[in-house]
Amino acid sequence: LKVLDLHKNNLNGSIPLSLNRLSGLRSLDLSVNRLTGSIPGLLLPDLNVLDLNHNLLTGPVPATLSTCGSLIKIDLSHNRVTGPIPDSVNRLNQLVLLDLSYNRLSGPFPSSLQGLNSLQALVLKGNTNFASAIPENVFKGLNNLMILVLSNMNLHGSIPGSLTRLTSLRVLHLEGNNLTGSIPMEFRGVKDLSELRLNDNRLTGPVPLEKDTVWRMRRKLRLYNNAGLCVNSESNLDDVFGSTSGSGVRLCEGETKRPGPSGTVQHLSGAGGGNVTVDRATYVSSGSKSLGFFGLSSFLVVFSYAYMLLSFVVPRSVLRSQEPITSTIIKISVISSRTKLEQVTGIRILVASPYWVFYPRVNQHQATSLI
Repeated sequence: LKVLDLHKNNLNGSIPLSLNRLSGLRSLDLSVNRLTGSIPGLLLPDLNVLDLNHNLLTGPVPATLSTCGSLIKIDLSHNRVTGPIPDSVNRLNQLVLLDLSYNRLSGPFPSSLQGLNSLQALVLKGNTNFASAIPENVFKGLNNLMILVLSNMNLHGSIPGSLTRLTSLRVLHLEGNNLTGSIPMEFRGVKDLSELRLNDNRLTGPVPLEKDTVWRMRRKLRLYNNAGLCVNSESNLDDVFGSTSGSGVRLCEGETKRPGPSGTVQHLSGAGGGNVTVDRATYVSSGSKSLGFFGLSSFLVVFSYAYMLLSFVVPRSVLRSQEPITSTIIKISVISSRTKLEQVTGIRILVASPYWVFYPRVNQHQATSLI
């Protein structure tokens, strides 16, 4: 027998030690049952997959797992497993995924994690009894680690800058802990990280991330509920945070917002070829855009519906307002008034609203849609 898959069978009772008689077993899946008791000491040298998630298992992670030297995946998540992560895990040098999330594990982090050279995903979230700091070099040598999830573990202390030296890391979740101090300056140079969650901690100080990094992550960057986090005005992050992840991230104390370069709205037209009369309009061309209408002289622009090919969406309320209206969402929204949905020079097309404004002096990467 190579594969034993009994998941979702409403099994109860304990896992029998007699499974060790299946010496050639490669995959054991007993997930999503009602199994109780402790995890037995398995002695299966050819076992690649051990999946026991979503059961009622108790007791420690068995140190004898290290004898299953061929393990690639261990998933013990959503059980009631207690105690520390055993040091013996460092012998599992083929392990790719280790998911021990939502158990009752306690800290500290074992230094033996450094021996998991093949590990690509380490998921420990939801172990609220862990209550440990993250040692500076605990993940040293995990050069293949792509996913590190340590959220909701009651972790304290600072974020180690050494995390940025995990060259393969793409996803880092540290939210829902009691982490303090500032985000390490080493994070300024991260280029490959695609998802970063630091929300719901007690972090302080300026955000060191580069503007391009914030734009690349967009909503996958979460920094909210850190009352002490702020951004420096020279970083221009105060503009982009309004459109991505910056809920609650403010300008650092004593700094003021720097206005961007201004331009002019050139053409206005109604959807049915009618006339629209407005005063002069300006915009601020950085990150979170602002539009304001002012002046005494007005002009009238008449465009036929058939000749209105490209335009950018502006709500009716903007045309009537005398107060500045600030956008919180930045996107390219070029539309054709004839087809409503059309791909033009690689720009994404959106459905038009009743009024349009066209910025001839703005390139496609600076285009703004107010919604």
